[in-house]
Amino acid sequence: MLELRQSADLSFSAYSAEFDECYHSLKEGALKESLHKHIQPAFAKILQNLRAQGALQSVSANGASVNGANGAFGGVRDKAPAREVEASINILDICFGLGYNSFATLLYYATYAPKMRLKIYSPEKDCALLDSLLSFPYPSEFSALALDEILHTLINHGIYKGKNADIELYKGDALEYVKSLQNASFDIIYHDAFSPRKNPALWSEEYFMQCFRILKPNGILTTYSQSAQIRQNAINCGFFVYDFKPQICEGANKIRGGTLLLKEPLLKLENYILKSIAKRG
Repeated sequence: MLELRQSADLSFSAYSAEFDECYHSLKEGALKESLHKHIQPAFAKILQNLRAQGALQSVSANGASVNGANGAFGGVRDKAPAREVEASINILDICFGLGYNSFATLLYYATYAPKMRLKIYSPEKDCALLDSLLSFPYPSEFSALALDEILHTLINHGIYKGKNADIELYKGDALEYVKSLQNASFDIIYHDAFSPRKNPALWSEEYFMQCFRILKPNGILTTYSQSAQIRQNAINCGFFVYDFKPQICEGANKIRGGTLLLKEPLLKLENYILKSIAKRG
């Protein structure tokens, strides 16, 4: 049975006895962390790629105001930046956990880029956790998704196929799963594993080497960790590494930044403050 923990934005997370950690930062909020550290910066990079390809004109990458007057996904639907753009986006979500990153991605793209086709791949070795998600108290924003259908299908069959999004769930070890994936096949990697101290295998050079191999040349990896050693591991594998935080991040919306990993230099990212991290020594 899951040990629930309510976070600062009132969304629920849970405590893992195996790793002696919660699945999210309770101080920042489970939903807020997912959006600010993974979904929104990765979406901004997708829009930047589309502009570079001539598929998208001048846009604003971040419309949603988390915990604002209209909720996490509301308020600017009619001004969504990429509503008419058709593209196929492959996303690797490490690891599935409570499903926040995958589910928030479904809702975010349905709101701001409904014609994009998503394919989300995610490993999770804790089968008991997956079964418990059927009764998990997800944020009210997720009520727009058919979560019961999605979860039942994933748990029983491993693959959910929706109108504009597919999710493939791999029940097993994340590192072994990543090793099986094709070269240069992912636009986005959400790296949201338990902390380096608790789960070092998913922060090693061996792991980041695999991520470098499977990420597309213009792809992006997002993670919450700001550890100097973890950033050095990524640099050693060939990544360009950037510290990032939202340009507007004050008061109730204040949230700690994270790290972006790319195979190409990133000079700017709309709505974000970037700092390039140099190799030590």
